[in-house]
Amino acid sequence: AGMDLPRGDYRLDDRLKEVHFGDWQGFTLAEISMVHPELLEARHRPLLHGERRIEVQGRVDIEDLSFAYPDGVPVISGLSFGLAPGCCTVLTGPNGSGKSTLVSLLTGLHLPTAGSISIDGVPLAELVITHYRRRLGVVFQDPLNIDGTVEENLTYGLTAVEPSEIAAACAQARLDEVIARLPNGLHERLGDLGRTLSGGESQRLAIARALVTR
Repeated sequence: AGMDLPRGDYRLDDRLKEVHFGDWQGFTLAEISMVHPELLEARHRPLLHGERRIEVQGRVDIEDLSFAYPDGVPVISGLSFGLAPGCCTVLTGPNGSGKSTLVSLLTGLHLPTAGSISIDGVPLAELVITHYRRRLGVVFQDPLNIDGTVEENLTYGLTAVEPSEIAAACAQARLDEVIARLPNGLHERLGDLGRTLSGGESQRLAIARALVTR
């Protein structure tokens, strides 16, 4: 499922000018926040001001979690479960059951109405949110790609990525099979919003990008 953004006004600070803005047209604020989390400020609520930095291992504990939108409609009520590092967890449910909202809560784009979220035993509210988000990889159901090369799509927002890291991520996501078929390999331009690739190939690219970012 995609990620819902909190209702409210947003601004992207002046540091975004360092990025070629045309490359970001069509990207959601959630996607931008995963790459440059310090750029996004939601002004309708207090930001998370945690000061702790941890080396995230991946243990997530959700206890008696509830969330309601400003209109008072409850989306999640009394939810409790744990996520263990190295395990794959699947959340299923009908539209509107709170799956995307839960992802927004886990990434700090929403604040719980009640209950808590802990990362490796540390409350999410105590963490430096930008540092924490750098440790997350988010893959959307319908990923968007920039009009650039495969390599540029894999590394946008990152200052230095070793070729070995790119190769390993592509192999894990089975993107290497796609790259091998492209005339220019990693240097193949994907066109407007990455339309050179099929939907499945775009998802492989998004998975590889998340692995590189990690």
